[in-house]
Amino acid sequence: MPEALPSEAFLPEPAVVAAPRRMRRPEGPGFWESIAWLVGVHIVQAGAAMVAVVGLAMVYVVTHPFAPPPDSAPGTRFDFGAYFRAMGPWFEGEMTTIFGIAGLATVLYGTAAVSLRLHRQGGLGALGLKLPSAGHMGLIVLAMLPLSLLCTELQKLMLAALPHGDNDLLQIVFSRLAKASFPQFLWAIAIAPALGEELICRGLIGRGLIARWGVVPGVLVTSVLFGIMHINPAQAVAVIPLGIAMHFVYLTTRSFWAPVLLHLLNNAFAAFVLKYGEDWQINKLLDEGQAAPWHLMVVAAAMVTALGLLLWQTRVQYARADGTVVPPSGSGGVPVSQSPQLLLLACGAFNSLAFAAVLWQLATGL
Repeated sequence: MPEALPSEAFLPEPAVVAAPRRMRRPEGPGFWESIAWLVGVHIVQAGAAMVAVVGLAMVYVVTHPFAPPPDSAPGTRFDFGAYFRAMGPWFEGEMTTIFGIAGLATVLYGTAAVSLRLHRQGGLGALGLKLPSAGHMGLIVLAMLPLSLLCTELQKLMLAALPHGDNDLLQIVFSRLAKASFPQFLWAIAIAPALGEELICRGLIGRGLIARWGVVPGVLVTSVLFGIMHINPAQAVAVIPLGIAMHFVYLTTRSFWAPVLLHLLNNAFAAFVLKYGEDWQINKLLDEGQAAPWHLMVVAAAMVTALGLLLWQTRVQYARADGTVVPPSGSGGVPVSQSPQLLLLACGAFNSLAFAAVLWQLATGL
């Protein structure tokens, strides 16, 4: 009689259960983390400004020692009140230095934020640091002025709609800044904000929100946050279309320097108007008290639309070996661009000439 087999021999073999596949975490920050990064911008700027003020105060004390005037009578006590009141005009002359240091801190903060938060994707390299093509840069340069005029007109409407939309203190600050040399003024108003804000908004926040919500919702929310970062209500609303445009050029060129260029040109134009607007009579065209001519706004909108279509039609895409297109928040692949259609080129040229003609007509009438 054969030996009985153990009962375990008749049990079925256990099934091999595959380990659950871990979902890949989206690149970049989510919504609430994005809010935290934006709050960090203002904290860094305020801290850097305070450091600059303390440093400048030390310089003033060293260069203006506590001592009675040489022609004062013997035994005259030093007037500390007058001493500190005299610091006010001196600090007004150094306001560009304070803003410049705050701007430098913002750039360093944005660089560190992208490097740390996107280190698994390559840090700063994940932003696309290759320069855009000459054609794309030309389209961005052409689109800056009509886009800036449209945003300026929107700001005028918001100032009229909001009873407290105008910020007199901000106007005073900018008027003081405009008295500095143009290179200093350009760094504080144009270059530093363009680099720092683009690193945070387009490079970091936009990457995370698009990866989670898709292109259209991600761009819209990022642009709204970009507006909120400017605090002043009228300015915040006016820069939202500008934020959308800068994200649009980022996605179409796949180059981080494209939105930086548009941002820089827009701010540089504003700096030029603040410093030389009265000499060139540009302030009459941008007067906050009256609306811009309607036909200028029409041709400006037509020009922005035509150039935007050209950018979209010639957009850069990245394709993998199997032919699939890499999404805007993804990485890898080979860049693929398209040639512009003749009809789009003709429309872009026509609208650009129309915009230039209207500007010339207005300029000769000033």
